[in-house]
Amino acid sequence: MDASKPSKTADLVAAVRARHLKIYNPPIFVDPFAIQFCGKGWRRILGSKFLSWFVIDFMLRDILPLAPWIATRARYCEDIVDSMIEQGVEQYVIIGAGYDSFAMRRTDLENQLTVFELDQPGTQNEKFRRMAEYSIPTPKNVRYVDSDLNEVPLFTALKENGFDTSKPTAFSWFGVTYYLPLETIAQTLQSVADNSAKGSALFFDFRVVLDQVPSEWVVAHQKSAKFVARRGEPILTEFAPDELSDLVLDCGFSSTDIPDTDTINLQYFSKMPASQKLTPTFRLCHAIC
Repeated sequence: MDASKPSKTADLVAAVRARHLKIYNPPIFVDPFAIQFCGKGWRRILGSKFLSWFVIDFMLRDILPLAPWIATRARYCEDIVDSMIEQGVEQYVIIGAGYDSFAMRRTDLENQLTVFELDQPGTQNEKFRRMAEYSIPTPKNVRYVDSDLNEVPLFTALKENGFDTSKPTAFSWFGVTYYLPLETIAQTLQSVADNSAKGSALFFDFRVVLDQVPSEWVVAHQKSAKFVARRGEPILTEFAPDELSDLVLDCGFSSTDIPDTDTINLQYFSKMPASQKLTPTFRLCHAIC
């Protein structure tokens, strides 16, 4: 991926979050800024019943069942972040922030929480452009950090922007690991474990390795990889949950939790039809320093 250009998958994530708010009642995750952060093409599609059906429900029908993960990982993360803030956490780092809107939605935390948004310059610059287009004010407590984890170590970038390693911190890292080589993932995990205060936590998602995906979801799993590869962001790394858990602990975290899909479905989707629940193709990880 060219770091100087906006991420196409970040654009897709904004579109999925906007669509989620329209079709789920009640929604799992509410992001009122998502539609404004969509590119013009996605806004046009989502604003038309015919285009929405043709592009999303027809053309993308094979990967559509994977969409609920995008809203779920955000809700899962922010539920835990809220509990950490109640316990006194004052820093929140969003790695691969894309068009995340946490700080805009949570203006109540402006004097309580410093938010660090890390992403490549092309995506960040496009985010600023879209904020200006819709007159979305820049939150006072956000520090935007140009960063490519393949080039610059995570904490080098953070420390240059005022990050305090002595303070317990919440880290989110969603929609990123599968686009990175294993070596970069391990280095990032090691870096968070080595440089974070006790009580810090990292939340991230990962793609399940193909041989552990149930047979009925193999086609969707494979087609989603082809979909993002055609947009210049190929899948590089997948994990078996047990192997990932071992890696996280080997990198220095004190504990890790990888909830199974049934548990997450029960937590967030108990009243939803089966077609709107999570598929067992991705998983979430909560690692504690």
